[in-house]
Amino acid sequence: MLYCCVNINTEALQKLQSYLNIAQKAGKVVFGADTVQNWRKKMYGILLCGGASENTASKMRAVAAEREIDVVMLPTLTNPDSTKISLSKLDHRENTKVIALTNKNLYTIIQSLVKEVFAVTF
Repeated sequence: MLYCCVNINTEALQKLQSYLNIAQKAGKVVFGADTVQNWRKKMYGILLCGGASENTASKMRAVAAEREIDVVMLPTLTNPDSTKISLSKLDHRENTKVIALTNKNLYTIIQSLVKEVFAVTF
C-alpha cells in the first residue's frame, strides 16, 4: 500500500532517522521477521513497513500478542518530489521490513516521532 503525503514534518523525520541510527549503533535493534520471531530477549515494540507481506504482518502481530508489545505499521510515503520514504530509507538498510527495539526509552521516543511524522494513531 502506498500513501501519498504532501506535508511531511521533515524535522521530525530527520529526528526519527537519527534515533533509529542511535538505536542501531547501541545494538538495541533486531532486524528481520525471522530474527524478531526467534528473539528470546525483551523487546518493547515492533516497527513494520507498509510494504511487508500479509504473511509477515500476521507473524509479527502474533509475536506482539504473545509478548504483549505494540506493532507500529509505517506507511510507505511518496514525497511531492516522488521520493519514497519507507523503513528501509530510514534505517539505511536494503529492503528492511521489520525492526524490533530492545530499549524502552528509545522505543518510546521513536514511537512518538513516528506519530508526528506519519500521523499514525496507536
